[in-house]
Amino acid sequence: MASMDHIDAARARLHSLFNASFEKLDDALSNASTTGYVGNTDSSPRLEIFHKLNTRLKHWQVTGVDKLIWLAKSPFKGGFLCNAMGLGESTQALVAAIQVKRTMPTRSGFIAIVTRTGCVLQWADEIKRHLKPEHHTPYSFLDDDPGIDKNCRLQYNIVVSSCNFRMAKYQDLVNFAVFCHATASYGVDETRKMCRTKLE
Repeated sequence: MASMDHIDAARARLHSLFNASFEKLDDALSNASTTGYVGNTDSSPRLEIFHKLNTRLKHWQVTGVDKLIWLAKSPFKGGFLCNAMGLGESTQALVAAIQVKRTMPTRSGFIAIVTRTGCVLQWADEIKRHLKPEHHTPYSFLDDDPGIDKNCRLQYNIVVSSCNFRMAKYQDLVNFAVFCHATASYGVDETRKMCRTKLE
């Protein structure tokens, strides 16, 4: 069991990190180079993405989109949207992500939405509901089918997948890396035998 001195030291470090994070936020907000990203709700309706929406955003959603865009371009490179349930957080996040992607280099990757398994279809419905038909077709792509070619994802701007699917894919990647390292030491045949033995 950890001694009281270690616990107190850990608490002190946590407290100092907490204070430092607020100092970093104050610096970012006061820095002239970053305040240019903040904008205001009056300029937000002129964002190009608003013309592609079926939905007219509420004023608090416009503010949320504006702040999310600022957070994405700030030194933090992102942030948390902590509105109460039912205020359209998914819509705000979707609109902000699409707008930020439009300002990135053309070779930037797709927008990845990782959610619970039960919410994958819900996110796909959100995309279809809020984006005009001529715009949502090339956007949404459900990624929970293991048989799908990975290169197929690159044709889409938004890829929706579940946490479990992502974790499984990550584990496959880790297993492949381990297999490659073992092959370098033991050879392909011996490594395959080891893998079969482990599975049995």
